[in-house]
Amino acid sequence: MGGKMWDKIELYFFDIIGILIPGIIFLSGITFTSLFLISGDLNMNFNEIFFIDILIKTSKELTKNMLFFVVFFLFNAYLVGIVIKVLSKLYYEIFEIIFDKFLNRKFTEWWKKKQKRKEPDLVHSEKDNNFWNKFIKEIFEFGVDNYRGANKVLLDESKMIIKKRYNTDFPKDDWLFFEKLSKIIIYSENIKCLNDTFLAKYTFYRSLSFISFLQIFLIVVLFFLDFFLKDLLNDYSNLLKIPIFLIIINIIFWYSFHEKYKRYFRYCGNETLVTVYYHLKKTEQTPDSNKDKTLILK
Repeated sequence: MGGKMWDKIELYFFDIIGILIPGIIFLSGITFTSLFLISGDLNMNFNEIFFIDILIKTSKELTKNMLFFVVFFLFNAYLVGIVIKVLSKLYYEIFEIIFDKFLNRKFTEWWKKKQKRKEPDLVHSEKDNNFWNKFIKEIFEFGVDNYRGANKVLLDESKMIIKKRYNTDFPKDDWLFFEKLSKIIIYSENIKCLNDTFLAKYTFYRSLSFISFLQIFLIVVLFFLDFFLKDLLNDYSNLLKIPIFLIIINIIFWYSFHEKYKRYFRYCGNETLVTVYYHLKKTEQTPDSNKDKTLILK
């Protein structure tokens, strides 16, 4: 009974963790930030807009039937979660180009030139380089390795075994091809593996990182618009400097989720690699068990 229940949970684990919960967090977070900062008078003016007025009246009607309201909210949160999932992936791809392939390289070149001018102070120079590589660069690094570099030998050996056993060739340095093939082997052989769990987790943290970035962007936009539009933010926001406080909080959240995403992304690929390697080595000596098999991926 317990095993079947867990199988059902695993079936929808990605949809719940990777899509639904980020959708709920986005809707509640953006709504909270807007209502918390924007002036009450401005909210009243928004309510006069035809579409928003209909939306508010619809929400009031839905709250009369709480079950229907919950279903309606969860359905929309799931749809929003799908959009967040797609946009968060695009966000990391764009920022990888901007930071990893341009700004980080330019800064590294500038940093090296700066250190050369401090040639006598070599100990200080090494400390500065370590500080840059281990802390600053890590924050603004958006690309992630598919697996731990130390396990490259496992990848090469797994490719050799698969090529010999299944009579298939690998495109050179194509991790996605190997990963897809490995997952087919894992699923077809019914091997226990945590790659799907890590997939759901890194999708979850990537979405939360993107949501934190959107929160920061929204607060900054509202903060600057307040200089041009009178009474945009409420009196408490201006008095207590709440926008600055919220920006700091969201920066902390962003960095935490950013690091978690990169960690679980690497875990996911590493789990797939180690699992399929263990299976291949374990079954390598089985006589004629996989002889004359040819595996074709479309």
